[in-house]
Amino acid sequence: MSPSGDSPASLSRHLALLTPELAGRTQSAHELAFLLDDAELAVRQFVAAGQRVTAWDCWVRFNSGARARSLAHSGSFALPLDVGRAGEAVIKGMRREQEKWDRSPEHPEATLYFTIELAD
Repeated sequence: MSPSGDSPASLSRHLALLTPELAGRTQSAHELAFLLDDAELAVRQFVAAGQRVTAWDCWVRFNSGARARSLAHSGSFALPLDVGRAGEAVIKGMRREQEKWDRSPEHPEATLYFTIELAD
């Protein structure tokens, strides 16, 4: 299982819900992980497919390629059960965390990205 909880079969099934171009831009071979603009597109495509986002989190990718869970930027706590409302809450929360990062990055030589978990 990946840090976000996706099994390889679940990850493949979830990536298949995205356009091939977007699926190819995931930041990880093991989980749904995107920079903000792509994370928003992914959430919108999952919602359009009727797939509910159950959680999301913030990760940091360092210039060296190493990555770690963000200590300063949080993800979701509890999301609505309604697919559309959950998607809206996720996008709003991701934007909020990206804005905080843009004002004061946790690490100056790193990039914030977002992992997404889906209901099976």
